[in-house]
Amino acid sequence: MRLPLSWLHEYCAPDLDAARLASRLALTGTEVDRIHHHGVSEEDSFVVGRVLSCHRHPEADRLTVCIVAVGEGDTAEIVCGAPNVEHDMTVAVAQPGAVMPDGTRLGLAKLRGVVSHGMILAE
Repeated sequence: MRLPLSWLHEYCAPDLDAARLASRLALTGTEVDRIHHHGVSEEDSFVVGRVLSCHRHPEADRLTVCIVAVGEGDTAEIVCGAPNVEHDMTVAVAQPGAVMPDGTRLGLAKLRGVVSHGMILAE
């Protein structure tokens, strides 16, 4: 039987992560075959960022090069294809190392000669 973690948290300590809860269930004699994560997990490198500046990509008409604040004093240069990104916008950012819901792991990507240090999840 598959049980969602949110349902189990209604009946036990909500501060337990899936692995700790599985080990406690095993102590009661309840078999836990596996833990399956859906979507984005907490360990991935997804952050909220603020677009500090945007300018047209020098080699592409439909791309924008953005400088994004991604943490305390940290910035990232990100090449973005979304037409709705603008200065001072708050955006979700997938940083290098992030695993997307389809299993794709993001890395540094060179887009038309400019290295992108992540992906703005804007559109």
